[in-house]
Amino acid sequence: MARLIILSRDHGPHLFIVQIRSAKDGTQMPGIELGNLGLKMEYNTTCNGIVTFNHVRNPRTDMLIGHASVSKDGVHKWPSHPNLLFATILSVRTIISRLVTFQLAQAVTIATRYSVVREQSIGINELGSMETLIMAYKSQHFKLAAGLKEWSTQTAAEGAEDARKCCGGQGYLNVSGMPEIMAVVTATATLEGEDYVMWQQS
Repeated sequence: MARLIILSRDHGPHLFIVQIRSAKDGTQMPGIELGNLGLKMEYNTTCNGIVTFNHVRNPRTDMLIGHASVSKDGVHKWPSHPNLLFATILSVRTIISRLVTFQLAQAVTIATRYSVVREQSIGINELGSMETLIMAYKSQHFKLAAGLKEWSTQTAAEGAEDARKCCGGQGYLNVSGMPEIMAVVTATATLEGEDYVMWQQS
């Protein structure tokens, strides 16, 4: 995606297909510089990198014109409904919302099951001599309460972290399933729209 500028007029970001590597030997095309961001907390099967363009020429025919187009004489045409340009990203954000809701449900389920078998401290049970199930504490109820893109991802990240803490040291072990859930849900608060920015747009 790059800004489309015609005769000094900026038409905003548009999508283009740009060849970045040679089809013969895989080397970088002239004017193309590539870099990799390295390992992330999660989603390492998806490669996130950096690309810079230095005086790279790209034909007009390589512009994706499903919604907007540029004629041979340089006339830019918007779609009948400009909001169509955002249809794809809105669809992805909806998918993310469903994903993190499921991940949060997993985390809370694990923590709830743990809370009804783990005993800790003496004082609020009727016998006064046996340790109390941590599910009996109101603070545990509050932490386990589950709260579309910005709301669900932030709620999922914070809720999953609270659920992990509810499991004590056991929640830090990979066998609990909590670390993997935490790595997945915290990433969704940033990808496809950073939450703090999206709060201001909503």
